[in-house]
Amino acid sequence: MTAEPIRDAALRSLCAALEIQALVEEEFFYPAVRQFGVNSTDLPALSKSQEEHDHMRELIKSVRSLQRQRQAQDASVAKPVNAVMHHVADEETQPLALAERELEKERLA
Repeated sequence: MTAEPIRDAALRSLCAALEIQALVEEEFFYPAVRQFGVNSTDLPALSKSQEEHDHMRELIKSVRSLQRQRQAQDASVAKPVNAVMHHVADEETQPLALAERELEKERLA
């Protein structure tokens, strides 16, 4: 197998994994956080997260559109990866930490 099919498969997998991560957060994690009574006013990261997901999806769309332009595509792959790394860092310190505290309270009750 040549490098191109492997590269293409890795890129498709990366894009799909980023999209799945956003979908899981939107469909499961954020609704669960809201069940604790937390809203965007209490935790601005919740509204910011949707904006970040939308931005990430646009970046992925751009990566996919450059399929025939390998150098440009290679350069553009870092953008969604960096955006997700920043997003994850924010979520680990805010919504995820809040969810862990609330779950611990619930467990101890």
